[in-house]
Amino acid sequence: LRLLKGTLETIHIESCHVRGRFMDLSGFPHLKRLNLRYTNVAGDIRDIIFGRNDFPALQYLALPKTVYGGIGYEFRRISDVPSVMHALHLLLQHTPTLSLFGHYEFDNEDFL
Repeated sequence: LRLLKGTLETIHIESCHVRGRFMDLSGFPHLKRLNLRYTNVAGDIRDIIFGRNDFPALQYLALPKTVYGGIGYEFRRISDVPSVMHALHLLLQHTPTLSLFGHYEFDNEDFL
């Protein structure tokens, strides 16, 4: 993919045994759509930093549950929620048209 870094606009890898870190794609300047659902990609949604110009053209983001804060990520403690929600808020504040695909599940009695 590095060979296409300057031109690639869409990455859609779904239901594959792909591994790596989603942030390895953060420097692709024209990447508009990133869909890595149902892969084994790892990382943390809170690693996106706008001063570093991560994902500058992104319009759609779908990350797997193996990413901290990804689709279907299960929070273990209620104290984990604010930092992820803050990161998502910053994403939307930086790019108001960004489409975030996903939902969050809570599996701890702390949430009841």
